[in-house]
Formats: sequence, C-alpha cells, structure tokens
Amino acid sequence: RINRLENDLSLKQGAGTVEELQKDLQQAVTAGDKPKVSEILESLLGMFKESKVTYDAVKTCKVGKDVGNAMKMGDPDIAALGRKAVGEIQALAQRAALGI
Repeated sequence: RINRLENDLSLKQGAGTVEELQKDLQQAVTAGDKPKVSEILESLLGMFKESKVTYDAVKTCKVGKDVGNAMKMGDPDIAALGRKAVGEIQALAQRAALGI
C-alpha cells in the first residue's frame, strides 16, 4: 500500500514538472532558443520513457501541442527529438488504455 502511495506521489510530482517544462518550452520556442528547446525536449522524452508522468497529465496540459510547435522551428535535430517525444506520448496513451 505504501509503495502504491509513493508511486502516486511521484506521478503527481512528474505532472508538475511536465507543466514547468512545458512553460519553459513555450518560452524557448517563442525566443527561438534552439539549444534550450533541445534540452527541454530531451528532459520531456526521458520523463515519458520512464513513465514518470501519467498520460492524463500529458493530455490535460496539452504538452504535445508545444512539442509540435518546437518541431516546426526548422531544425532537423529538434524535429527528430519531437518525433521521439510524440511517439512516447502515444506509448503512454496505449499503456493508459491497457491500464498498465
């Protein structure tokens, strides 16, 4: 029971972190700061891969939209990172649908 509570707590903390990273990503895209955008996308990708955040949190804050905006900056490296992040968001959705 305690393990489940710890897991829920870490997912809630992850949701807050995603929202903070999303705001940073929005600012970096607006400023055209490509190195910062890459760094944030890598952080988000790591969180998605390790399931440190729930799909509901990702869906609620609509971070995918900002990832898409970053992909449109014209940098092929950022676009590749964005595609990986979108793939992980889709994997989160599948895991959520299966109840994993």
